[in-house]
Amino acid sequence: MKDEFVIIKDTLVKYKGSSRFVEIPEGVATIGDRAFQMKKIQSVSMPDTVKVIGNEAFSNCEKHMRSQDV
Repeated sequence: MKDEFVIIKDTLVKYKGSSRFVEIPEGVATIGDRAFQMKKIQSVSMPDTVKVIGNEAFSNCEKHMRSQDV
C-alpha cells in the first residue's frame, strides 16, 4: 500500500493509487501541492502528523454523491 505514495522525507508528493478511500501513512507531515489532483477519491484519513496541506492538494478530485446526498 505504501507504494501508492511518493514520499520525500516527510512530504507526500504524489498519490499514485486508485482507491477511493485513502489512508495517508503515519509520519507524513506535509501533503504537497497537487498531490491528489484529478484523483477519484471519496475520503481521506490523515494521521495527526499532517500539519500542512499544500496548494490545490485535492484540486479537481471527483466527488461521488450517494443518492441520499442529493
